[in-house]
Amino acid sequence: MKKVIFFLLAVSISSALIISCAKSDPTPATNFTYIIEKPWVLKNEWAKSAIDSPWKVIDTALPICFKEEIYSYTADSRFSVVPGAIKCDTTKYAPTVLSSGTWSLQNNETTLVTGTSAGSKTFTIEYLNDAQFQISFQDASGYYRQLFVH
Repeated sequence: MKKVIFFLLAVSISSALIISCAKSDPTPATNFTYIIEKPWVLKNEWAKSAIDSPWKVIDTALPICFKEEIYSYTADSRFSVVPGAIKCDTTKYAPTVLSSGTWSLQNNETTLVTGTSAGSKTFTIEYLNDAQFQISFQDASGYYRQLFVH
């Protein structure tokens, strides 16, 4: 009887060790993996004229077609923006790609830099997860914040 109990105990311990070794912790997601995972669509946009001013919603003033555009980022550092279901340009010769270029993450993946033939643009990543992507940036006319979703 002692041999049977010892055998069962040894099998149980061996099984537990095999199962625990087979389970590996998944690699934690990074901003890089989140950004390339799926395409993004603009949900909200805010603006302010000075750094200490409050944010004001401006996406209600944007044509709905801008909120339909699809932003895609690939692992080979390319990005593209294509029209969504509602197009801003409905002419026969409307572009199928609205913008494209390169992208990179810098400063420990807290800064997104895009480059196109028109130049480069730098965005601060405020947060990025598997469902939402919020950035902010500044240009000559003020400060802007954009929220993208899948």
